[in-house]
Amino acid sequence: MKRIYISTVNRREAPGSLGESAGKVYVLDWETKELISDFSSMKINKTCYMQPGRSHGSRGITVHEDSLCIAGSNNTVGYYDLDTLELKKEIKFDAPKVKALHQIKDHDGYLYIVSTGTDRLLKVKDGETVEEIDLIGQAKELDKYISQLWKGTTHWPKDKLHFNSIGWDDNGDEYHLYFSAGVVYNYTKQEVAVQKDFLRGTHDLCFSDNYVYVSGSTARTVFKIDLKTGQEQRVFHVDDYDEMPKNRDKNEICHWGMLRGMVLYEDRVFVCRAPVKVFELLCNENRIELIDSLNLSSTYYESVYDIALDPRDW
Repeated sequence: MKRIYISTVNRREAPGSLGESAGKVYVLDWETKELISDFSSMKINKTCYMQPGRSHGSRGITVHEDSLCIAGSNNTVGYYDLDTLELKKEIKFDAPKVKALHQIKDHDGYLYIVSTGTDRLLKVKDGETVEEIDLIGQAKELDKYISQLWKGTTHWPKDKLHFNSIGWDDNGDEYHLYFSAGVVYNYTKQEVAVQKDFLRGTHDLCFSDNYVYVSGSTARTVFKIDLKTGQEQRVFHVDDYDEMPKNRDKNEICHWGMLRGMVLYEDRVFVCRAPVKVFELLCNENRIELIDSLNLSSTYYESVYDIALDPRDW
């Protein structure tokens, strides 16, 4: 068995238009492509539903402390039993300090929680916050990039990083992805590792050797960047393997193909697109090849948020 966990949200333009409907958590056996559960029978709305709002569901997902941890739209992280998928406990975080949870990651025995709405990072142990980091210093440092990338628009506020992803390289250095600045930031060394205009609007950080992989959500592209030279390589684009649906309304076209949720295992890259589909790629120095894929949903407003592999199987 090779278990994979995929979290999704339902995205709609009209606030509250989904009623009590929320995204899902797909539990898959990748070897057989069997759907073990989609949590539809589980009571996850307390974690995943927030009113008002237009994005309801499960966000960051990871395996931590023998639990499947799921961050929900309601600023809550639920701890679920890995075998029964029953809820064991929940942690609720209060705004305005913490809101719009994105990625959560297990690392060195701690649960790292990314609060995108406030550009904060929480470090949790045994369900208790042991460290809280405010990234306002990084926001001020990188405002020159933010101002340039959003020049001529009123869409983005000053000193707002939209910190959405965290990862660690082979040496243990901690990296952050700052969406609005187009920056991969080495937080351990307190320096910009990569700044590229195309990194605006990206999610997910995965490391292998001296490379970082980033999913360009709106560009529908996975980029592989050399951390030494800054040289980038396109390793995946949705249009190479999928055809955009025809005769659909503008909302469906807008959502289709958005990339989000990526994880590396040895020389394999797993990446997800909306509506819910998973791709497995072979990616090494010699070749890039699509190995497998699986479609899980055709509901246009259901978008992937994150993906995790079960360390018991991988």
